[in-house]
Parts: sequence; C-alpha cells; structure tokens
Amino acid sequence: MAERYAVKTGNWNDVSVWDGGATFPGASDDVYANTYTVTINISVTCVCLHTDAGATAAAGGGFITSGVVTVTSDSRSGTTACLTVEKSAVQIGNSTSTGTATGTLARYGGLQKGNSQGGTGSGGIGTTCVYGGVQIGNAIGGSGTATQGTYAYNGGIFVGNATGGIASGGVGVLCDAGGRIFILLATGTVNLAWGVRTIAGAIAYILAEAGDYPKTIGADTDTTLANWPMGWAFVPAVGDVKAGVTFNAGLLEGTYDPMAAAVFPAAADVNVTDVAYGPTGAEYAGTLDLAGDYTLTASIDYPAVSNVLTTDTVNGEAGTYVAPVQASVLCVADGGTTYGATAVEGQATLPLAANVQSGAADYGVFGALRDPAYPTTATSKAEQLAVDQAEVTAKAGSIFETETILSIAGTLTAASIAASCWAYADRSLTG
Repeated sequence: MAERYAVKTGNWNDVSVWDGGATFPGASDDVYANTYTVTINISVTCVCLHTDAGATAAAGGGFITSGVVTVTSDSRSGTTACLTVEKSAVQIGNSTSTGTATGTLARYGGLQKGNSQGGTGSGGIGTTCVYGGVQIGNAIGGSGTATQGTYAYNGGIFVGNATGGIASGGVGVLCDAGGRIFILLATGTVNLAWGVRTIAGAIAYILAEAGDYPKTIGADTDTTLANWPMGWAFVPAVGDVKAGVTFNAGLLEGTYDPMAAAVFPAAADVNVTDVAYGPTGAEYAGTLDLAGDYTLTASIDYPAVSNVLTTDTVNGEAGTYVAPVQASVLCVADGGTTYGATAVEGQATLPLAANVQSGAADYGVFGALRDPAYPTTATSKAEQLAVDQAEVTAKAGSIFETETILSIAGTLTAASIAASCWAYADRSLTG
C-alpha cells in the first residue's frame, strides 16, 4: 500500500491537489488529508481515508463529498472528522476514530454502508448520523469517554447491531433526541458501556438483547415500531409515487400519473398490422399501410451509378465506375492513398529529387511536392542549352557528319577516318 496525501485544498479529480501532481490516488493507496480539505466530486476507491498522521502526511484536514458519488473506502479520523458524506453520496466501508473526532459524518441523506468503531480519546466516535444521515452496519463502542461506535441524533438513522465497548463510556449506539435507530441485537458486557443508550426524544426499536448491559433507555424514548416509518429520510415525495398508491403508514398518497406526460405517435405513423397502442395498449390503432401505396424508397438518396463500382449494384442498377489499376495510382509514401473496397495501395512512384534538374518547378501531388535537386549552374533553359551546345561543338570532330546533336552537326567524315587509318598503317610498316 502506498501513502498518498493532499498538498492543497481542492477537488479529488484535480491532480495538482495530490503529491507528485500527476495522478489521483488509487485502489491500493492510503489517502491522507494532510491538514487540507479535499472535495470528493467523483466516485473513488482506496484502502482508507485518514485525518490522522501518516509516515509523511500531517494530521488534520478532512474529506467531503459533492454530488452523486460513491466512496469505496474505510475512514479513520484523528483530531478532525475524516469523511463527511452529504446527500446523494454513499460510503461503502468502515469508520473508526483514533483521536477525538468522528470517522464518518453522514448527514442530509448521506449513507454509510459499513461498520463503525469508537476510539480511545474523548469524543472519538466511529460514525455520526444527523439530519437524515443513515448508517447501515454494525457499531462497536470504544474504550474512552464518549467513544460511541455510532451517534444518531436530530434525524440521524442507524440500522444494525450495537455492541458496547470494553470500558465505561464506550457505548455501541447512542441515540439522542430526534435520532432513530433499529437494532437487530444490542449487546453489552461492561457497566456504562451499553450496547444501546437513548436520551429523551429518541426513537429506538430493539429486536434482541444479550449481555448484562445491553441497553439503557432514557425518558420519553419511543420504543414502538409504529413510529419507525416517520423518519423523513425514507419518505419519497408524493409526486414520485404513482397516483392511488398510499405509503408512510397510509398517511400519504402518490400523485404521479405516468400517462399524463406520455407522448404517443400519430395513428398514421403506426402500421395497420401492429397491435393497438396507447396508455392501456388498446386506445389507438395504426392506419399506415406499408403494403399499399406507401413507398419506403422515396426518401432514400441513392448514389449515382457512376460512383458505384462495376462489381456492385445500387437500387437494382449496376455501377459503372471502373477502379484504376494499381500501377496508375501513386503510392502512399509519395502522397497517394489507398482506394477501393479492400483499400488497395497504388504502386506508382515519383522520381527522386536528385534525378530532377534544379531550377525546374516543384513536382508531385499535393501533400508530396518535391524540390528538384539535380545540380546545374545555369540560371535558365536558354543558358543551359547554350552550355550544352558549346560542349557538343567542342566534340563535333568526334561526331559523324551525318549526325546532329542539339542542332550541332558532326564534322567527322569517312575520308578523314580512312586517312587516319592509312597514316597509322604507314607508321607501322616503316617503323
């Protein structure tokens, strides 16, 4: 596991918030607030969130959710609350305290699905549920004063088992005024470390008890199941419940009519062979006759046959387009392209720039123009011609008189060749 930590206050998905400035923390990381406040604005997964100190990170700071996000991670607090789960957000993981603050604070409908463990220092609460915040899991008290596993008050809701801690003050679940708890099993073995403790105005329903100190119930605590559904966090708006359906112990009735906002197609757009349609499936019947005069192809824009290969047909007609042969299409390396249904590549190539005389215009296709590089000292075609003609004139004596090169006639004759041969022979005989 790696230690990752914040270096400034900001959003989780801002990489500059994190050490290194390049990546977010991942599933195998322990993540520390390091005195800063990090807003979790995306769903995240990690080993544990911390506001206690790490090997490098300092204690302090905190994490808070924003929007519809899921935090798959444990939470571990020091002297500041570790994770605040706001409305529409969910924590999937356990919470604990190592100091004097709560591991997870669930509020305004925020949900924790996991267990909670009280700490050792006064006020070291595992999870706090308030204003409709909900925890579903098990709660275990700590070993110090006011080290509840879970503290539910002022609309906070807890569902699960509650177990007292090992020392006085380590209550499993403390339910204060306005809190609502549904306990499957309350267990306590140490005096003043009850499984459940309630204070006036709480609503607590306990299914089973174990140990010598499973609970202590305060004055005016409602312990009947009848009032349990009154927790507002579980009651949807009447506009979100189908009309005619009662809920919340029969006190409310839904008003939502799914058909009121429905938009059905016109009968003329529904095939006569189809079953009737509408709110109950029988209000309307289609009148569109696809087998009659209705022509589906009237709205189709077919390509011209001149744009279709001779091997294919379009709307019943054979195409007339003949694809060029590969030898006539420039290769991709020289700026050409693949073509045809099977992406054939052209085979034609451009000459090398070194084989094209300098001074000529650029050549090649668009995207592959080349600058001629064949060397010459001439600045124009006329000058180059004059240079070449001068060289031919200088060699005219070696060109037969019947030949003409660059308008220059040769001066070599048969007689001169014969004379040269006799002279050579004579020198040989007299030598």
